[in-house]
Amino acid sequence: MFRLRFQGVRIQLHWNKIIQKILEFLIRRLLLKGDSLFKAQPYLRQEKQTLLDKSSGRRIIYFTFRTLHFLDWFAPIDSALERSFPGKYEVFYIDFSTTLHRIGKGFEYLHFRQQVEERLLQLNISPLRHFSHEELSEYTSFPDADVHVTCESIRQETFSVPERIYLPHYALPKAIDIGLPENIRFNHVFLPTRPPYTYKQLEQKFQEEIKVHSVGYPK
Repeated sequence: MFRLRFQGVRIQLHWNKIIQKILEFLIRRLLLKGDSLFKAQPYLRQEKQTLLDKSSGRRIIYFTFRTLHFLDWFAPIDSALERSFPGKYEVFYIDFSTTLHRIGKGFEYLHFRQQVEERLLQLNISPLRHFSHEELSEYTSFPDADVHVTCESIRQETFSVPERIYLPHYALPKAIDIGLPENIRFNHVFLPTRPPYTYKQLEQKFQEEIKVHSVGYPK
């Protein structure tokens, strides 16, 4: 009986996904006239383009992420930069969430995008600074980054940035970690130094070309 119920739930979830895909297709075909869901807010795109144009002369920072909780790690650093160096840096939050199977490029991503923007508002950060990597090509003269910060490996991320920073994001190094991750490109590390977010067992394993910066307790 339990197995039959489990199979029934799986079938229902499968049909729900099919229905969602059909609805997304109809919306694109009939309402958006073939455009993607990312092009549904032209006025918002204009506001973002204005922000991009005004960033000229500032040092540009990209923060890339795929899931919501990473915002809580970088946003305090962003706020500290603005307090200490007002007007010197412009930070853009670029999500690669559409590369996750559970989110994709449809309605689930729109829900995720809303969550991101609500969280940014809670952190006193303008949602205009949030972009999907899918939409970057829609903007003219999107500024190149001077600094790129990430907490995770994102295979689809191919930005050419001279300064790349890795920000560890878990409380303690995982059991398999005997050094810094090899699947993330970086030449700097923002190292949390207040318990429980410390990395004592890694501190002696940094390569000479890696520059370490203590950032206290970022989250």
